[in-house]
Amino acid sequence: MRVERVGSGPHWEPELVGSRLRVGGLELDLEALAGPSPTRLLIYARGREATLEPTDWVGAEVCLPPVRVEVRWGEGDEAPVVEREPLRTEMVEVRLFCLPPSVETAEEVEGGVE
Repeated sequence: MRVERVGSGPHWEPELVGSRLRVGGLELDLEALAGPSPTRLLIYARGREATLEPTDWVGAEVCLPPVRVEVRWGEGDEAPVVEREPLRTEMVEVRLFCLPPSVETAEEVEGGVE
């Protein structure tokens, strides 16, 4: 995963475990969200928390590379067989934007910055 921080100020700290991305208290299954076309997700700030519901403040943008998906019908199959290649997590891009000025990150509160 490549991470870019835009602006100076508090940002969320992303954590990628397998294909699960944690950011601002929100956990996303990137494997499930990726598809045959590049995918762009906007993560919004609601106070300190991250949400996928639009607010006035974008806290992060996540760009997922396309995942090759093959759909085929086998002889006698009642449903198609779908094969997906795994998400290449090293190609995931996370762009973090400064959080709203009134928001302190957990790291700032623990570090004594108020």
